[in-house]
Amino acid sequence: MSDPRPDLPSSWSEEEQPARRSIPVWAWIVVGALAVVAVAFTAITLLVDDTEERAWPAEVGGRPDGLGTEGQTADEVTPTASPGVYIWNSFDGWHLWVVGGAGLGGVQGTISSDDGIADAVLSAPGVGSVAVDDERATFELPGDAELAGVDFDPNFFTKELTIELQDPSGQDVPVDLVQLGPDTPAEAVPVVIDKPVVD
Repeated sequence: MSDPRPDLPSSWSEEEQPARRSIPVWAWIVVGALAVVAVAFTAITLLVDDTEERAWPAEVGGRPDGLGTEGQTADEVTPTASPGVYIWNSFDGWHLWVVGGAGLGGVQGTISSDDGIADAVLSAPGVGSVAVDDERATFELPGDAELAGVDFDPNFFTKELTIELQDPSGQDVPVDLVQLGPDTPAEAVPVVIDKPVVD
């Protein structure tokens, strides 16, 4: 008779399992950060794709004749333009300048935007006043100055500008004294300029 088999440890009958390696915490942090970046990138891409491309009308683009050259401020210009209010857009922002003279004894008003005004300054420092809050710029330009003005920038996503123009008594400036861009007469006061969707 044969000897009984000795009892073997139970671990001998089980196949060996490879040792489990735990993933370090920093690896989970990196994976999480990459996921957040991917989601943010996707959301921003979708937002940009859904934003309609807009552009200001060509009629308001370009400095009027008689008001100097591109980049000059009002205090650097001797105007040859007729008395009136001139509003235009160029590479250095928006401009509202007033050439003093007959029929125009100073201009006051506001410049507002559906997205707010980022900045507004006097084009001829010390000639007039301008104050800016989030929604509008309020200005007052004297009637005894040969040339005075406000240079301003609406916020980037602006779709509409509204410019109110009054004489010192609070009456609207006559529309025939208001010009947009190089040579477009304004249609009404207040002046409303829309930024349409580009086809």
